[in-house]
Amino acid sequence: MTEPNEKYTGVFAYSPTEEKNRAERRSKPNAIRIENALPAIVSKAQFEEVQRIMDEKKQVGKKAGYLCSGLVYCFCGAKMHGASPTRKGHVYRKYTCSAKCGFGSVDMDDVDNAAIAYLKTLLSAGNQKKIAAALRAYQTTESDRAKDFNAAIKKKVSDKQAEYDVLMANLSAGQLPPDVITDIGRRMKNFKDEMDALRETDPPKDYTTEQTQTWLNSLKHAPDEKTINLLVERIDVKSKTDFVVSSTLQSVLGETGCGGGI
Repeated sequence: MTEPNEKYTGVFAYSPTEEKNRAERRSKPNAIRIENALPAIVSKAQFEEVQRIMDEKKQVGKKAGYLCSGLVYCFCGAKMHGASPTRKGHVYRKYTCSAKCGFGSVDMDDVDNAAIAYLKTLLSAGNQKKIAAALRAYQTTESDRAKDFNAAIKKKVSDKQAEYDVLMANLSAGQLPPDVITDIGRRMKNFKDEMDALRETDPPKDYTTEQTQTWLNSLKHAPDEKTINLLVERIDVKSKTDFVVSSTLQSVLGETGCGGGI
């Protein structure tokens, strides 16, 4: 499953240099983070829940990549896990209750089709207008966000300059071994490059209404696992054929624009 992206919560993360550790390239521990720098699609709580689900799946080693992984819940309240057992050459794609409550299993394709049908309703023309309107209202804070962004950039440059000055002081302190001088010179160059890159960084730009609607339409007509996890909060299985899908956009669209059974 694709890692959840902080940009969905409105956070802009910028790293002037690439992390050496592959895992840190995704988490960007040393990046500049500007809250509310981008249009927020999901709340912080929802983002953290997706992250928790992702971490939980990593712990149990589940890498099946099912369309609705981590979102399906049994009527008893327990999470349902996907499996694709093969019997007599036929693959059976099912979701089963993790609590083994006796419900049995539900056909995975039925759940996937319900989620896809729900997204098409969720991303109707009327709802797209509401989402675009929410983004326009958000854009009225552009000047404040640009101010915060520039302040964060200035702080980061100041921190780098302080580290650069320490290295310069070390060089001026006296005789140092050649290898230490070489290492200090390399680190000073890196700091200078990072400061130059920071100074040239532009504040993130807002999306236009047309861009937003084009993007939403692309999600509507070609939903994938990433789209499902972005827009669907959970899928409650009431029976073998009755599913209630909840959206992450309830705060934008309201209960009437999101909830409902399929």
